[in-house]
Amino acid sequence: MILLFDYFIKYYFMILRVILKNFLSFNDEVQFDMFPNMKRTTLSNHITMLDGKLPVLKMAAVYGANGAGKSNLLKGINFLKAIATNKNFLNGDSVGRYMFALKEDAGDESIELTIEFATKSGIPFIYSAEIADLIKKDGSWGAHASHYTKDRLAAAESYLAKAQVLIDNGGYRHATK
Repeated sequence: MILLFDYFIKYYFMILRVILKNFLSFNDEVQFDMFPNMKRTTLSNHITMLDGKLPVLKMAAVYGANGAGKSNLLKGINFLKAIATNKNFLNGDSVGRYMFALKEDAGDESIELTIEFATKSGIPFIYSAEIADLIKKDGSWGAHASHYTKDRLAAAESYLAKAQVLIDNGGYRHATK
C-alpha cells in the first residue's frame, strides 16, 4: 500500500501525523508522520516545504507483513473522519469493538486518535478524540468515570494553553524550531 501525499499538498490538504492508541491492532501508542529526518543529507529532493515553513516528505510508503496494521492505520483515519462528520456514527454501536482486545483488561482504557494536517494554504489543524466505553457490561458506570473526566479536562486545558502559546508566538512555524 503506497500513500502519495504530493497530490494533496497541491490540491487539498496534507496529513502530517496520525497517532493511534488502543485502537484495533494498536495497543501502545503508534505514530505515522510525514516529517523528514533532517540529519540525513541524502535524498533531499524528497523533502518539500509546506507553506514555505515546515519541512515534510513529498511522499511515503506504508508497508509491512500481513497483520502488521497497515489497514488499521487507514481505518483510524476513517474513524476520526466519521466522528467529525457524522454525529450518529457511534450511536447503537459498541465502542468496545474498536478497542485493542488482546489484553486482560480490554475495554478499561480509552481509544486515543489524533490527526494533524495542513490545508492547501498551509493552515495547520490538529483533531484529537479520546473515546471511552464508560458503561460496563452490567449497565453501570465504571468506578473510573469521575477520575477519567477530571483527567480529560486537565489534559484539554493543558492542550489549549499550549495551542494559545503557538498562536501568540506567530503560529505553527515556531513549533518546528
